[in-house]
Amino acid sequence: MQLPFTTEQFFEILRLYNSTLWPAQVFLGLLAVLAIIFSSRFGAHGSVWQYQLSWPCSGFGSVSPTT
Repeated sequence: MQLPFTTEQFFEILRLYNSTLWPAQVFLGLLAVLAIIFSSRFGAHGSVWQYQLSWPCSGFGSVSPTT
């Protein structure tokens, strides 16, 4: 199977992507660690907090399950 790009082009795109977004990757990683710590310390209430935070951020916040 012939790919529409070379190996060098593929790795160049990955390099550009990672160099552009690296600060966000660090921030989201730290946020994930904090969410795990929070949920383990507060049990079920932590899970509710995670759901309430992640639902609007997922892009589905405008979707209402009752409509």
